[in-house]
Amino acid sequence: MAWCLPSDHLASNRLALKPPASCCGIAAIAAARRRASDAANTHSNAAAATYLPSLSRRSRDPLPPLGAKATGLLPLREGLWCLRQDFTLTENIYLNTHIVRLRSGGLMLINPPAATEEAVALLRSLTGGDPDGSRGEGSVAGGCGPCVEHVVCINLSPEHWYNAPDWAPYCSSNATLWTVPGLLQGRSTASLLGGPERVRLMKEVYGRVLELPDAGPLPGLESEVEVATFHESGGWFSESTLWLRDHRAVVFGDMGFAAYDYRPSNALSVQMAKMVGIYQRLGCPVIYVMLQKDPRAARAWLDRVLRWEVDKVLCSHLDALVVEGAAEIRRCFGFLLR
Repeated sequence: MAWCLPSDHLASNRLALKPPASCCGIAAIAAARRRASDAANTHSNAAAATYLPSLSRRSRDPLPPLGAKATGLLPLREGLWCLRQDFTLTENIYLNTHIVRLRSGGLMLINPPAATEEAVALLRSLTGGDPDGSRGEGSVAGGCGPCVEHVVCINLSPEHWYNAPDWAPYCSSNATLWTVPGLLQGRSTASLLGGPERVRLMKEVYGRVLELPDAGPLPGLESEVEVATFHESGGWFSESTLWLRDHRAVVFGDMGFAAYDYRPSNALSVQMAKMVGIYQRLGCPVIYVMLQKDPRAARAWLDRVLRWEVDKVLCSHLDALVVEGAAEIRRCFGFLLR
């Protein structure tokens, strides 16, 4: 992922793993769940993350860091969690996989990470996972609690979709996989890293594989989830922004990032974060030039997002949660309104 640095913006702005045989750290998970973050008014509430270092972090995916990735469970708000997994470019910017409780009691998994033993056990802690990994009736593998009913890949960049097939064993048998438009056709970066083979596996292991709408309610969840998709005119970038009505939250993939609680590793990285407009604010360094190049499509996308009632932004990299969402979105994308 490359950060664009437009001059006028600088100043302002696998096979699936088997379920783990042991659930070491269940007490730690339970403690984390009791620390539900509604009481905290921080952005990502990073201090609440729980890791299970006794479980394997081995990963087979081709995304950095190669070989092993740590994953933490981060409670965000009531009915909202994040699996925060290492994703290292020049910095560890994390891949934030958001988990959403739906009205049905089931769960939605957005941008699935590498299915390491640690990551799977943390998800199973929310779905009533059993230590022996047996499948509960109508539930996720190894659980008798709420199922993962929907898995959503909202961006064409590989970290958002590559690992989706590996999570099917931990979902309801009739779970739906939703993909950003262009992924199933292998457009742009969806053709990289064996993308066509991964898409073939997605179709094999999920009960249903459907494309997210360009705009409007999500079929089957019309009163809970809406979508607004931005397509760059050259076909290189597509992202479906989600609105979670009950949680008053917008989900960004690569459209926006923020570094409030996130701490860059050195002074140079702090200066870079300030330059690209993400330090102590929501910014859009990856997509900025594309939005300027396609102003009509960008404005149509933004107009739809601004109609939603939003008080938080869920970001797929860096901070997992940004509060005061409506104001942050207007400040981030205000250049499109001029």
